[in-house]
Amino acid sequence: MTLHWPAERSPRAAVVVLAPGARLEALESFLSSEGWTREPDRAAMNAGQSEPVFVSWSLPERDGELDYTFEPETGVRFLEVRGPDALAHADALGRNLPAVTSSGVERLLRATAPGDVRQGLRMAGLLRDGSLAQGVLAQLEHPDPSVRELAREILEHALTEMAPARGGRDDALALFLATPDPGTRRQILRWLGKDHPALTARIEQVLEAALEDPDWEVRTTALLLTGRYGARRLAVGVRSCRLSNEGGLGPTRHDAPLFETARRAVLHLLAGQPLPSESAVTLPAQREQLQVARCILGNPVARDHVFLLFQALTEPLPPTPAGPPPHTLPRTLLATPEGYRFEPLALPLAWVPPLPHWLGDEQPGMAVPNPIRRITPSAGFLVTAKWFSPPQQEGPFHLTFEQAETWAATLSQRFGVRFRLPTADEWEMAARGPDGRLFPWGNGMESSPGATSPWGCGDLFRFGGEWTRAVTEAGGPVVCGSSRRGCAWRAQVEPTQTGVGVRFVIELS
Repeated sequence: MTLHWPAERSPRAAVVVLAPGARLEALESFLSSEGWTREPDRAAMNAGQSEPVFVSWSLPERDGELDYTFEPETGVRFLEVRGPDALAHADALGRNLPAVTSSGVERLLRATAPGDVRQGLRMAGLLRDGSLAQGVLAQLEHPDPSVRELAREILEHALTEMAPARGGRDDALALFLATPDPGTRRQILRWLGKDHPALTARIEQVLEAALEDPDWEVRTTALLLTGRYGARRLAVGVRSCRLSNEGGLGPTRHDAPLFETARRAVLHLLAGQPLPSESAVTLPAQREQLQVARCILGNPVARDHVFLLFQALTEPLPPTPAGPPPHTLPRTLLATPEGYRFEPLALPLAWVPPLPHWLGDEQPGMAVPNPIRRITPSAGFLVTAKWFSPPQQEGPFHLTFEQAETWAATLSQRFGVRFRLPTADEWEMAARGPDGRLFPWGNGMESSPGATSPWGCGDLFRFGGEWTRAVTEAGGPVVCGSSRRGCAWRAQVEPTQTGVGVRFVIELS
């Protein structure tokens, strides 16, 4: 479910969440009595729904606009009011219509049925009441994966919009510190940088804590955002910030010097020193320093490895599920709360939506050229979420390129659904996600590199790469995932090579 929140709250915008069971007819009657005019041309109906899912009203003489949204999947109904009198209109709506209170949301968050908890989470995200933060945080451990994902999305995307908790410390900082999953803390910071261009005291508090976070990517993202925001008070934290973890975990050997350069660039920016002009920079080291500083500020000189790495560390993933889902599925493909599955083989599948993806890299010594670019697939695609082998095989893969293609043809004939090897770009999108990260799990070495990609692909980087249907100019097949240099690294191997993994795309048409 994609959440649509205003970028910011102001006296000219307000949201009212209606209580379960509230009806559109009562809302329309009240608005009519107050002089609002319905805009029928903007009403929207979903197939199979007995009531509109989106309706608009206007109050032209007072520059007022009001949108009603009904979400059939959660049963949540809410109003967004805009205009100079938005707060007054919202107050009148809350007094004259059944509206949700924080205590009512708390009861839903304590419910046992996953549907009730999802409804409570959605309402908490809309109300943005800091007193509900701990209830949202608790759902990160819920046994239902759809509940966990929604809770994570709210924490990532709406943290800084929550009103301060009653009688407590600043809820944004408290909630950030209490979030146990480092991946969620990474995304919280990246949403901060994306949604809030100006530094606030609340953001500064979160950045200060993040510079000392146990996770190296959280610390590094905080370092980059500190420079972008110009948070001068945090210069001491920037100097002492550790840019790797214990035991060699963290940036790759190639990237570690870049982050030390980034530290110097951030301190340069915090000191208020101007950047040199491009014409005044002549030495390679100076050009790299300028590119690092410009990337921190979001104004790169070129699209190179520095640009892509810093982009991945500051760009949040889209809310999940992202992009349009498959239009139709064969009977053998099932959509479940955990994701998609090919039922005859009980095989989990990952959906890669038609969203923009950063591909490629500009690392030295690339075996097969793969320039940096951003592409959007013309349609989404389903790919097997883990490696698998024919039933008669045991242990590591022993399929040559020809045997992998033959197996795909055999499965296609047997089940009436086309299996095929992915293109190199498809493999990279499935393994890397949309943000240009270096590895499926992030941007450096991790203690648990078996983590899945943003789209849910696992078992990556386990063998000597995985076969793709791509070929080089010399005609040799391209293997992806064979190098610890990251998802963008591609290699040409002999078609008779064994010990290579197999992952198939299942075509929907």
